[in-house]
Amino acid sequence: MRAIVTLEAIKRLNQEKQIDLPSDAVVTGEARAWAEKQGIKITVGGNLLPPLNRYYKSETSVEKVVITVIGEDKVGIIAGVSSVLSEHNVNILDINQTSLEGLFAMVMIADASESTVSFEKLKEVLVQKGNQIGVRIDVQHEEVFRFMQRI
Repeated sequence: MRAIVTLEAIKRLNQEKQIDLPSDAVVTGEARAWAEKQGIKITVGGNLLPPLNRYYKSETSVEKVVITVIGEDKVGIIAGVSSVLSEHNVNILDINQTSLEGLFAMVMIADASESTVSFEKLKEVLVQKGNQIGVRIDVQHEEVFRFMQRI
């Protein structure tokens, strides 16, 4: 079983300038960011963790998109949408889906900041996938989605 090392755990060890963890340890991004600011080095299984900026994103560096899917429930909808996102290096941050009396509805929040295609191309590919699997897929920037909900 993997040990998850949280910010609270790192803070308890903050007297150390280097914290050595077993190879099965997972250090949260929040814990790594705090340790880095304190000048604390963390090793996992003897390997020094690289600087966090390569992996951890602040909220301001995330390009969130909202993906909505509506249609008749059938096998493969989530797999179809998530495979397109994976192919284009788009990370799913949150997902909520439901099926009511044979109707399927899903909302995904995804990070497209490292997408291999433009927002317009991603939207086009997802709409094509929706047509292929028989559902309607809409894609919006999070800011646009939130603005539209206020109107």
